[in-house]
Amino acid sequence: MNTIETPRAGRLAAVLLILEPALFFAAFAVLAAAINWPASLGLPYNEVLPLISANLSQVRFGYGLYLTSSLLTIPLGIALLSRLGKQPEVSLWMAVAFMAAAAIFKALGIARWLVAMPALASLLAADITKAPAVEAAFIALNEYGGGTLGELLGVGLMTGLWSIMLALFLARKLPLAAILMAVGGVTCILLVPNEFFQFAPTAALQGIGRTATMLGQFLLAFAIIRQKI
Repeated sequence: MNTIETPRAGRLAAVLLILEPALFFAAFAVLAAAINWPASLGLPYNEVLPLISANLSQVRFGYGLYLTSSLLTIPLGIALLSRLGKQPEVSLWMAVAFMAAAAIFKALGIARWLVAMPALASLLAADITKAPAVEAAFIALNEYGGGTLGELLGVGLMTGLWSIMLALFLARKLPLAAILMAVGGVTCILLVPNEFFQFAPTAALQGIGRTATMLGQFLLAFAIIRQKI
């Protein structure tokens, strides 16, 4: 099946390539200032939930930005396919599929901070005797919604796979962007074994992966704008 290449798809792809990481770093700034994110992700329930209660508006705003950034990879993938897929390659189709999967998994992980965690924070503040139940719910949500779906599958595996697939597609067309995307992709995938063996600081891996893919996206956006690809 041939996709339709239009100037509008190119403009949209370029905008989303820049907007997606920009919103992520805006979310990072808001959440870091409000709750010392992402370091606070490792805090126990009785420390992080009061932080959420005290900074609820900032937490919701920051995670709202993060959720928007994550979901933007779905229209970004479609726009890239429309702009670059005159003769669709398997690697590009796979990149788009993994982008959609990453968005879904990350959204499931982020949603707990927008809905469940504020509810638990309110419950703990209203009735301290509920602390055991709150702790159990907090651990379950983090282990399943955060650690497994959001972080390991979303931020780690699926983001790594779409970055690598896009790197393969760009290898002969835009080598520097391909290298950056590949570095980011491999680093993201390393988050999965690192969760179990801790061979590197998680924050360092996340920082390298996010920065490398961002730079690769910026180069690709520039190439699309200049019609070099």
